[in-house]
Amino acid sequence: MFPLFALACLLAAWMPQQAEAHGTEFIMSRMRLVEGGSVVELRLVVDYSGNPLIADEAAAHEALQKALLIKHGEKTTPYADLAPLEFHDESTWAEAVPPSLLPPPDGQEHSLLTGIWRWQPDSPEIAFTVARGNKHDVLIWQQPPEGSVTSVMLLGGDVSPAVVITRHQSSWMKWVWIALPPAVLGLAVVFWKRRAA
Repeated sequence: MFPLFALACLLAAWMPQQAEAHGTEFIMSRMRLVEGGSVVELRLVVDYSGNPLIADEAAAHEALQKALLIKHGEKTTPYADLAPLEFHDESTWAEAVPPSLLPPPDGQEHSLLTGIWRWQPDSPEIAFTVARGNKHDVLIWQQPPEGSVTSVMLLGGDVSPAVVITRHQSSWMKWVWIALPPAVLGLAVVFWKRRAA
């Protein structure tokens, strides 16, 4: 993913008050690769009382449902069609914003809606995109176990860098590979004994 959100740094340097105000005018999404890197998890947060583009909670639900498309293989699919979102009302910004992007100042009213999305991709690489004409920009950020935060801001039509997915064998395939060498060895011994007889 791209280096950490340069636009926020510029806004913070030139217009700190405006940068704080604009901190709620896009959807924030923390991405994690879980289950050994084979499952993508997104934690999307929108502040519908501090976002002039979102009128109420119903509009916030709709905005999160339509926030992203997933490029996987030769297909591009709305992410909510691949796996459902689990919605939660939030009262704090914990885990919602990367460390470099300050949440809006205390004392302001905030109504946060969070959508948790988990999906096991069907291709070795995926990318995120926002549909052209979608008025809700999405900041996708990731905190690797080691290293600094990375992020990318997606506007309508933008596509993120590819995310590499770790493919895991199913449990029965693991047992096949475990059992295969002894089975082959046993057959070889039987064949050798018959031939010797």
